Parts: sequence; C-alpha cells; structure tokens
Amino acid sequence: MTVPFTSGDFRRITLRKPPPLAGVRWRGARLLRRRPGLVLVGVATLLSLLVTAGSLMASRPDPGQHVEEARVTLAPPVWTSVPRPQAAFLLETTAFAERPALDVRVHGEGGGREDVFSFAAPGQPQGFAALVAYRPGAEAGPPQTFYLAFARRAAEAGFALARSAVPDGLPTKFGIAEAADVVFSDGQAEHSCIAWRLNVDAADLRLSGWTCGGSARPVDRRAVACLVDRLEIAPANGDRGLRTVFQTAERQRLSGCPPAPAPPRPVATQRRPA
Repeated sequence: MTVPFTSGDFRRITLRKPPPLAGVRWRGARLLRRRPGLVLVGVATLLSLLVTAGSLMASRPDPGQHVEEARVTLAPPVWTSVPRPQAAFLLETTAFAERPALDVRVHGEGGGREDVFSFAAPGQPQGFAALVAYRPGAEAGPPQTFYLAFARRAAEAGFALARSAVPDGLPTKFGIAEAADVVFSDGQAEHSCIAWRLNVDAADLRLSGWTCGGSARPVDRRAVACLVDRLEIAPANGDRGLRTVFQTAERQRLSGCPPAPAPPRPVATQRRPA
C-alpha cells in the first residue's frame, strides 16, 4: 500500500555549527585556514627531530656489548740507527783524550747513510766536536742555506743555534769548506763553535760538522781543518770511486797537523800451566 506524501510533510532542516567544547578555542583550525604553509613547515620540522632522535638512539652502543678501542699506529722513524754497522770511514785524532763515538744511521725510504762521529761532550776542558759523513740517497733534497742546515743539525744533537756569522772558506785536504763562527745553546750554557760543511762531488759525499772550544782549549780554525784531515776511508770499504777520492786527498794533506795516534797494542794472552 502506498501512502502519498504532501509538501507539508517535509520540514525545513537547518544545519547549525556545533557548540565548541568548554574551554577549547579553535585557533589551530583558524591558523590552518589562514597560513597552511607555516603549519606544514612546523609539522615537517617536528618529524625531522623525531627521526634524528631515533637515529641517535639506534646508534648508541649496547652497554653490554664490547666496543673495540681505536688503535693508533705510529709510523716508523725516517732515520734509524744500525746496531752493529760495518765501518765505512775512520776518524782517529789526538785532539781528544777519548776515541769518538760512532752512530751510523740509514734512511728508511731514500737509502742514504750517515756516519756520525762525536767527540767528548759539553763541559769538557778540551771541548767537543762532531763530524758527519753523509752519502745521500733519494731522500736528499735541494741544498739548504748554511744557517738552516746547521739549525737542523744542532737540533738533532740537542742544541739550539743561537747565533751564526757569515761563512767563508776553510782549506781542507778535500777542498775548500764553508765555515762560520756559531754559538750553540743547550739551555744552560752557550758554546762558541766553528761549524763547517763541504761537498765532495766526485764521490757523492757530503761532509759537515762542528768543533766547540772548552775551558782548556779555545776553538780555532786550524784545529777544525786538522780534524777533517784525519778522516780516512775504512779498509773494508769497497767503493772504488770513494777510495780514489781519498787517495787524491791524501796527497793534499795539510802540514802542521798532529800525527795520527798510534794504534792500540794487542794484549798478550798468558798461557795457563798444563
């Protein structure tokens, strides 16, 4: 059965805005309508902070997990001393009471070799001295100025180069050396010395060193030249070019220098009675 409807059966329906909750204002909705971009930026920033915090929490090590400590590996020194080297040069003189200490160093990368002879120590009445015979390798760079070269050499020996005069020529059996009056400082006292260097190009040999005076003997250039004069090639050194240079230098030996010290006498062994 169909029941007809009339127009009076329909009532006019009016939608009204629901009343706001007590104590709540619709500022967020107004801000979203007026400035939607600002709201999106704030939301994106908040999400970014949450993601960063989560990453940091995930990267933290577990307290119960073993964490391996970082190990630092030091590179080996460039110059290393040879424990029991075979002598390439000899240096014997009567200018000092004791024989020199010899330190042979080799360059780990370039292959160069330094024979460092050291006489006495600061504070000795006869003074102290050093002589370096350097056979350069691939590590040898361009030549340095006199001051820079001896500032480095002095620092290696534990001194500071306080002052240096202008170098001039010093005759030796190997040729004219470059020498200058210098002052070394060890932090407690200053020492008046003569520093010198000489390149023997024919043998690819670089000689350098210094001689410092003491209370009983001031330093002089003649003593320096005579110390260089006492440098000889070792009998076991088989470098033919180097031996030829030393043979030529022997014919140019300076006059008036002290003679070479007498070789030590062998100690006679006593036979035990049978």
